Amino acid sequence: GTALFTKLYGQFYDQNNQPTGPTIVLPQEGIASPNYAGSDAQGNHYLVYISDQRRITLAQVRDDPPRMIYSRQVTTSSAILYLRPTAAIHSDKIYLTATKAQAGTNNKLVLFVLNLDGSIARSEQQIVIPGQGSADSITDAILAKDQTGSLYVFYRMQVSSNSNAYILKLDRASGAVQWNTLVDTAIASIDALLIDDTQNKVFLAWTVTERINNQDTTNIFLRHADTQTGQPTTPRVRITNSEWYHARPDLMLSDEGLDIFYEGGRSGNAGYDIYDNHLSSSGPITRAVITGAGDSPLEHAVTKQGSKIH
Repeated sequence: GTALFTKLYGQFYDQNNQPTGPTIVLPQEGIASPNYAGSDAQGNHYLVYISDQRRITLAQVRDDPPRMIYSRQVTTSSAILYLRPTAAIHSDKIYLTATKAQAGTNNKLVLFVLNLDGSIARSEQQIVIPGQGSADSITDAILAKDQTGSLYVFYRMQVSSNSNAYILKLDRASGAVQWNTLVDTAIASIDALLIDDTQNKVFLAWTVTERINNQDTTNIFLRHADTQTGQPTTPRVRITNSEWYHARPDLMLSDEGLDIFYEGGRSGNAGYDIYDNHLSSSGPITRAVITGAGDSPLEHAVTKQGSKIH
């Protein structure tokens, strides 16, 4: 598509990297912020995204024909802007959060509960955050869940002149906030949220813009917190320490430890590389450059299957 009429395409592949059917083209235009919500017990896959004049849309696709099952708009007003919808599936329901920006009001965090057929199980609900002032405004949020179905939201809030990062836990049934914890102040972006059910920890990664050696740089930080109380279980940890830009951290947990993939500038501003910082369960930290000489990727995505990270 074009900048004004962007379309979203999808393709299923087998383990030999061969297409297993025709390309899926979603019917809407003007698509932004696509997010994979997961799959249900029948193997159907769900995507949430913004489409057609700022509306949140849910699509269900599957590998077997017909591959495109439905694509339905969750919201109806084109006068309200919803930012970065993210969703998680638990049992037979889809839980979806987004930042709601409406003229004349501050941005709010909202929760939707959908049925697997795309219909509304519980209509839009504003998440009331204890201690949030009337002048505070949420500018970004991402959602994850643990094995029991508890929901966690990592969000960024504008507080006076600062953009601060917080993590909260939601009661799935009521949408009530069980705890809310400040993660860091004066951040640049929130980037990754991962739940470790075996250790009962929430892992968080975000970026902070800093001035180092008279040069502006963006660095990545990590922290984890207890899932029951929200209390930090590690100090704020700096992952990068550079005189050049680092961005888009992705967290991947395995039996061997935690991997943090991110993009970072090369010396001499020649381009970007993809890095992997591996935090071993036994203690050592290793750092590897994933890309080869001459490459300069702008984006990356990671997933895990068995003992392999792709």
